[in-house]
Amino acid sequence: MGVLDLLIGVAFGVSALAAGGPAAERLLFCAVAVAWTAGTVFPPLGLLHQGALLIALASFPSGRPRGVAGWAVAVSAVPMSLLWPPGVIPLCAMAALAGGLFPRLAATGIGLFLGAQWALVRFQVENFDLAAALAAYDVLLLLVATVFPLAARATVAARRRLADRLLAEQPIGLDELATALGHELGDPGLRIHLVPGENVASVKYTGSDPATADAVATVVRLATARLRLQDERQALLRDLEASRARLVATADRERARIAAEARAGVGDPLLAARGDLRAVRARTTDPEAAGMLDLVDRELDAATREISELIGGLPRLGGGLIERALKTVTATSPVPVTLSVRASGTSEAESALYYVCSESLANAVKHASASIVTITLARTPEGLVATIADDGQGGADPAGSGLQGLADRLAARGGRLRVDSRPGAGTVVTATLPG
Repeated sequence: MGVLDLLIGVAFGVSALAAGGPAAERLLFCAVAVAWTAGTVFPPLGLLHQGALLIALASFPSGRPRGVAGWAVAVSAVPMSLLWPPGVIPLCAMAALAGGLFPRLAATGIGLFLGAQWALVRFQVENFDLAAALAAYDVLLLLVATVFPLAARATVAARRRLADRLLAEQPIGLDELATALGHELGDPGLRIHLVPGENVASVKYTGSDPATADAVATVVRLATARLRLQDERQALLRDLEASRARLVATADRERARIAAEARAGVGDPLLAARGDLRAVRARTTDPEAAGMLDLVDRELDAATREISELIGGLPRLGGGLIERALKTVTATSPVPVTLSVRASGTSEAESALYYVCSESLANAVKHASASIVTITLARTPEGLVATIADDGQGGADPAGSGLQGLADRLAARGGRLRVDSRPGAGTVVTATLPG
């Protein structure tokens, strides 16, 4: 046994002891050292180390073959190295496909070297120095043995950062996490299960490396905690949206109640008084008295209209009644309004959109100096959409109290408000409600 042969066997043994990571992978590299020593002592087993090395590379870093290519290498590498040595060359390519960067580079280098050596011997190339080629092969094996513990420790360190790497991205479910972990660890059988009745998860991982097992447990624990927090946050958001919807509905009902009471207590008496006044006016023959009664009648008429506007409340809506309600609003607008209603909704949806249309029209009249306003209500794939556009001066502030109140009213029902109002380009208010 030469010094270089002894050195290679010792190098593989020492590298297996010095490497971190799963015990199974370290044992495979110990097997390479044993196979090399056996081949040195007993020449018929001289190529056994090639099969053992390919199995170790195809199983890196977990100590278990990865994928179909890895298992094909594990099953055929040793018989092939002993019975038909040239067959080891394609197995190098399969081992490279099965592993990460280290086994890919090592298997590719060994395969290229063995392929070139086989071709030179097969075709009897002149000036080919077999002894030099064998020495170069020994150096290549020494390089693989030297790099192995470094690659194994780097892999272990990377796996300790599994939580940072996998959980720093978009949140994923436990099934997706199990798939990502299985791919990362070369363990397609890895599974994550929620413990029934508890908010924790258990993981089925067959790896033997404690550091990797701890990293996997940490990833699963953090992912479960994050999913639980996301569920709690979603539940809180749903509760908040439901609470806002209840507040809006309560405010609408209270407004309608106050309007009804005001109408009965003030509006109806005014109408009755005006009727009595007109009856007296019809019997009056004195021109001066008649003129005074006409003046009072006009004042009562103006007061009645103002009070009706003040206590009008929310009209009855739902099933398309919004069209009639909007026609009533637009009929008294000092700015011409084009109204197009091509869809209907529930009472709640039409109520919310009625407020948006009324408030947006009022804003266009008071603040935008518009000459025309267009109101459109239609159904799109997103839901029920109301669009209010004017040709005014623009520059509306979406964060203003009026528009923000409309946005909050829509948000309480799962909708949204969009305001496009560039200075000098008019304003377009778009309200969208799902369903």
